[in-house]
Amino acid sequence: MKWKAIELNPDDADAYNNHGIARDDKGDFDGALTDFTKAIKLQPDLAAAYYNRGNAEAAKKDWDGALADYTKAIQFRPGYFEAYNNRGNTKNEKGDLDGAKADYRKAIELKPDFSAAQDNLDDLNKK
Repeated sequence: MKWKAIELNPDDADAYNNHGIARDDKGDFDGALTDFTKAIKLQPDLAAAYYNRGNAEAAKKDWDGALADYTKAIQFRPGYFEAYNNRGNTKNEKGDLDGAKADYRKAIELKPDFSAAQDNLDDLNKK
């Protein structure tokens, strides 16, 4: 079932992105991926759609897909501290601990009070 916003304006990338978030929240990761991909096709520089697609891919343990999408989100929005943190999580899952630490540090540089990134960095430093 499509949202009314999509029915009224099927070329609205934000509507697809928001619909994807709702699907992701319900655990429908495949449906969410479809919506985020549609949003990206409609607006190829929509950083939020890449970030959200990365989250859905990470939920499915598609680490390579998530890594690529977080990187793309950062390319379009260089100050996207959440994307740095989640890319760090993905690098950690892939065993790239130095890369993960660098991303956590960048997230903290961009938002010094971002406790999630600080917690992630602290956890890695304990290893």
